[in-house]
Amino acid sequence: MRLYIRHYRYICALKYLEWPILAFIMFMAWGFIWNFYDTSVFTSWNKIIEAKGILSIYEGHTVYPPLFPIIFYLVHKFYIVFFNGIQNVLLLKLILKAPIIIATLIIAYILPKFTSTNFKIDIIRFWLWCPSLIALIAIGQYDVISILFILLSLYSMKCNRYVISAIFLAIATCIKQFTVLIIPIFMFYAIYNKKWNYIITYILCSLAITIPFLIANADNFINKVLFFHINRRPIGQSIIYTLKLIFSIKDIDFYLSIWNIIFTCSFILTNVVVFKYDVRHINELPESMAVVLFIAIMINKVVFPHYLLWFCPFIYIVALNRGKKYLAHLANILSLTVLMQMLLWIIAKWHFSNIQSLSKHVHGVLINIIHLIITYMENMLKEHIFVILEFLLIINIMLTIFIAAQLIKIVIKKTTYKEYSYGS
Repeated sequence: MRLYIRHYRYICALKYLEWPILAFIMFMAWGFIWNFYDTSVFTSWNKIIEAKGILSIYEGHTVYPPLFPIIFYLVHKFYIVFFNGIQNVLLLKLILKAPIIIATLIIAYILPKFTSTNFKIDIIRFWLWCPSLIALIAIGQYDVISILFILLSLYSMKCNRYVISAIFLAIATCIKQFTVLIIPIFMFYAIYNKKWNYIITYILCSLAITIPFLIANADNFINKVLFFHINRRPIGQSIIYTLKLIFSIKDIDFYLSIWNIIFTCSFILTNVVVFKYDVRHINELPESMAVVLFIAIMINKVVFPHYLLWFCPFIYIVALNRGKKYLAHLANILSLTVLMQMLLWIIAKWHFSNIQSLSKHVHGVLINIIHLIITYMENMLKEHIFVILEFLLIINIMLTIFIAAQLIKIVIKKTTYKEYSYGS
């Protein structure tokens, strides 16, 4: 009995410490870490905008839709105007990543509106503890802002505000390209329910944002926003690239052509299944988005940990509304394995035991701590990194197949809307 009481006290203590620990981890990722390469590319946009104007942005290394560089420019401009005399890297990171934190918190507020009252805390916990979210905050990418506008679009559609929903979706599309994967779902739903004003509004808003940049430099816009990603070589933590590393494949073109066929067929087949069984009722849209985004991202030739964040909110919604909470846990475990793959590859390739190279990415009190950890791991894992990568890859593939199968099963095996309709 005493042992039970002691364990219960420990559990209660951990429960109260959960949110302070999460806040500490997020603040460390927010203020003390960033991807130096990405940030240097982003700041180069500002020089082009200042010298030639916003419409010249695609003369530089800009491979995103126009709203991403515009948002970054405005945030960086805010830092220069109000904190120009303060040379503080910590402050710069806090300001540049502030939109990410704001979007993260707004999503934490919105997500419970897609579930019943019983699961409101659960979905917030899944979201904020998502390893892909913490990775995204650390590197400083703005994907979460696009995800926010997708969720706002979905919620506005649920509330029958179709014009506002279309505007939100157009904004999301013009921030990050991944939004394109789920546009057919929104459009099919709008066509099925004869919401023509939704389709017209989306097209007009998207064109209003992109046409000025197309007129200014159509070739650069098309080549960088579209074909840069289509023609990109396998990299990151994608399955095909990890196989290339493990088996030391030098000429990957043959395997890449096969992989592209697998990707294309899988994406088309997934959409056929979704359009046949889903997207006729508003409650079906999250599960349609979950399965399309999940399969498209996990078998993509380019995968980084923060890419997985795109499907996580929708898997959380589906998992909790359909009584399959384990899917939300598995999504976060998958995010963690991909993040671990990235960290192992960084240790193996970049050799951050050199504290000077590490200081470009990590700031302040974390430098010495992370330097000691990396040095220790380099020495300990030097001969076993590829064995661990193989193990993580196997877990990655098994989780991908299982989650994809469960999501497709949910799409095909329908239940009545009353059984899983989410809260308002």
